[in-house]
Amino acid sequence: MEYDSIPQDETKIIPLTSSSNNLEDMERSLQQTDRFIEVMDSIRKKCVRLTNRNDWVDQNGVPYLEASGCDKIAKCFGVQIYDITCEKEHFSDDTGDFFQFTTSGSGKWLNNVTHEIGVTNTKDKFFAKKKVDGNMTLLPLSEIDLPSVKKKSHTNFMNRIIKKLLGLSYTWEEIEEMSGGKINRKMCQHFAYDKGKKGGTAETAKDTAARSKVREMILELCGGDGALAKKMLIDMTEFTADDGKKVKGRSRVEDLTLKQLNGIVYPQISAQYKIFKEKMGAQNE
Repeated sequence: MEYDSIPQDETKIIPLTSSSNNLEDMERSLQQTDRFIEVMDSIRKKCVRLTNRNDWVDQNGVPYLEASGCDKIAKCFGVQIYDITCEKEHFSDDTGDFFQFTTSGSGKWLNNVTHEIGVTNTKDKFFAKKKVDGNMTLLPLSEIDLPSVKKKSHTNFMNRIIKKLLGLSYTWEEIEEMSGGKINRKMCQHFAYDKGKKGGTAETAKDTAARSKVREMILELCGGDGALAKKMLIDMTEFTADDGKKVKGRSRVEDLTLKQLNGIVYPQISAQYKIFKEKMGAQNE
């Protein structure tokens, strides 16, 4: 067709059918997104209203949902938790022997299925330390209440899997607003992280968020396999000391020093995760 055969008075551009369909699809997508945001906002608010101040702990400035709160939310929303296992491991470091408990399992809500882990050990200051003559003293392993440590790993697991399935993440300001002022940071039990080793600084909320993000990324990279995730972390943090001896790497994100977390693990995991997501995106195109 020659250009001069097009009517000179034709000024309107008629979109192709495919373009019209694309526009309609985009509009529907936007409407669904708006509706999704509304529903998720309602879920977050109702989850807070199901709890009370005894269900929350202030963990160095970050709200932490206790097992009691997790149970209330899981029952209300019909979250299914299954295939729960708990592994006990024996380790040694410069402070002596310690036990580590890892609770793992799967959860399902609506069409969402996910796998998570919760970890704690007998070095946790809430189990391993007591005040003697005004000073904090490390308890010997024989005096630590192992069932309580094991229970804590289960609580950590429940906290992580409930929040992951329902998309829950809060600030203290949000919790206070959503609860109508019935729950706020000052009302809840508070504890802070110990200072880092060898002159390190106190762990900040940013560091805590980085640990959480590392857990999520490494677990996703390993397809939800907790054992494989541990091995990956050990390999990444293993090093050779000045005397030529190999020092075993850390198997838990909680045991990483701030130097290991921010200088080694987080940058490496982030880079691998970015490549992983790019490949996944390319496969879905």
